[in-house]
This record gives sequence, C-alpha cells and structure tokens, in this order.
Amino acid sequence: MDEISDNDICSLRLSFAPMEGITTAPFRCSHHEVFGGADDYYAPFLNTGRVFLSRTRDRRDMDPEANRGIHMIPQLLSNNSRDFLCAAEKLSSIGYHEINLNLGCPSGTVVSRHRGAGFLEDTDRLDRFFEEVSDGLEKLNQGKNASDAVRLSVKTRLGMTDPEEACELIKIYNRYPLSLLIIHPRVQKEGYSGHVHMDVFLDMLRDSRLPVCYNGDILTAEDAVRVFRQCRERMAALSSSAAVSDTGGNRQGHMISPKLTGMMIGRGAVRDPAVFRKIRGGSSMEKSELLHFLDLVLRRTSEGIPEEMNQLSKMKDIWAFLGQYFPGQEKELKKIRHARSLVDYQSAVQQICSSRA
Repeated sequence: MDEISDNDICSLRLSFAPMEGITTAPFRCSHHEVFGGADDYYAPFLNTGRVFLSRTRDRRDMDPEANRGIHMIPQLLSNNSRDFLCAAEKLSSIGYHEINLNLGCPSGTVVSRHRGAGFLEDTDRLDRFFEEVSDGLEKLNQGKNASDAVRLSVKTRLGMTDPEEACELIKIYNRYPLSLLIIHPRVQKEGYSGHVHMDVFLDMLRDSRLPVCYNGDILTAEDAVRVFRQCRERMAALSSSAAVSDTGGNRQGHMISPKLTGMMIGRGAVRDPAVFRKIRGGSSMEKSELLHFLDLVLRRTSEGIPEEMNQLSKMKDIWAFLGQYFPGQEKELKKIRHARSLVDYQSAVQQICSSRA
C-alpha cells in the first residue's frame, strides 16, 4: 500500500467530540483561537422535552455569540420524535442548521431511560423515531434554501451488548437521509474500555450508504493515520472486487459506500489540544500556547461562572485529561489537583509548564 499523503489525510473533516462539562463554549472558542485544526465542534448533549434550553447555562452555551467564529453543532439526547423536532425548530430559529442525535452515551442513568446508547435496544422504536423525525424535518425545511435547511446527523455505538447488533442498525440508518453517521465502535456495556471493534466498523463502512465519520481511541496523529489506512485498504479491496463483479456493488447488493469522510476526537484532543493540527501536518504544542489557551478558557469561563471554586473545578476537569500529556510529572500534577484557589492553581500550572522538557 502506498504511503498516505498529506492531501489524503487532510481531505478528512476533523471534529472535536462533545465531552460533558469540558467542551463548553469557553473551551471550544479558546481551542479554535489557539490551536485550530478542527472543522467542527460538537456541543455536549442537551435533553429534549419541557426543560429544553430552560437552564441559563444551556442557553449560554448555545448562544451563537458565545460560539462566534467556530462551526458548532448542537447534540440532542432524545427518544421522542415530537420533543426532538421542537428542539430542532428552536435551534434552527437561532441559526443552527445541523442537529446531532446522541445514540452513543453509555451512562447507566441515560441508558435506563432508553436514551443515548439505550435507544439502540429497541430497533423498531428507533426506526419509527427516524421516520417521524425525517418527515418532520422535511416539513420544517419547506420553503428554505438548501443552506438553511436543518440536517440530521447521528453519533452511534454498535449496539447494547453484542457488536453484531450493528448489522441491523446500519440497515435502519441507511433508510434515512442522514447528513453524517458518526460511529464509535464499541457497545454500550463496554463504555470506553477495551479495544474498539475495528472489524465491525469496517463492515459498517462497507455497508453504509451514508458519509461516515470514525470516533474512538484516537490519541495521536499516528492513531489517525492508522485508522485512515485501514479504511482506505478496505475500500480499495471492495473497489477491486466490484471491478470484476456483475453487479458493481458489495455483497449487500448496493453500490460501494462513500469513503471515510471524517474523524472525531474527544479525549485525545483534550489530552493534546494540538492533535488536529498535527494530523494536518502542523507542529506540536508549545508550552506558551498551552498557557495562553488555559488562560483564555479560565477568563471566558469566569464570564459565565463568577464563583472561583466552580471555575477551579472546570479547569481541574480539563487537567484530568491534559495531565496525561505530562508523563513523569506526578508531583506537579498533584499540586494542580489539590489546588484550593486559583492563585495556587495558576502557580502549579506555571511550574509544570516550566519544568517540561
């Protein structure tokens, strides 16, 4: 197989995954300003229903002014088509034209309410949901220009307990005009542990009629290249098979799917905020950039959260992942974790950045 060129990997659309409590507007905008490299930023999920956008913090995070300069995509957690459509209409009215449905959250609290990955358990109900939402969005989009029409994308897992559940799920997704299918190749019971089921992901990529985005365990630019190479090899093999096939399609009887169009990174991009830039052939993170980035996040966070201890908690949440970028510096990281004031926190951050080789 030929080496992957910069143009190959740069053709992918790179997305920052939503991470509850971390990738809020202050983080998203600060990341874009300092590091860049991400095409899209997905906001942490919002529950639909009567409480939708009733909380001040949710309205603040969805405010287009708070997300100026970035392409932000709201994510909804729902299993009720009427609630979903009401929320989509509200988001459309303030300028958002793509809505993402969360079918991936493995949290027990979410799953017990048949939302997130829990919705994958009832495929008949899931199919009806998509039918009703697709019809509703078609009505909502009547009379709109194509650029203003509301599009639906989905972030999914492979199923609840068995990766083979993905075979039925891809049939459902293929029936609807989804703008993007983001696949995390684990089942709900696995959470974020163990290896991803790359073989099942490649089967879904093969069988998908939709643009596909890969999500899961990309911590470095090298990880991204590895995943891209696996996908390219699979699609090249399918193309070769189709060239000698009477049908010109795959074993499912339809045309070969689009190539992988994107990658989504969450934990890896908090651990190394420069990872998107590095995937595109750019430079590694400089300590001066990191300090500037953290200062921006803290300043923007303080504009919406005046309490110092709450600001401090937000920054510590970031360091729970970012600390992995500083191996062998447990003493300095401990000072960040145990900081009782912003002054102590900032002193500890300065120290760890100064001591990094």
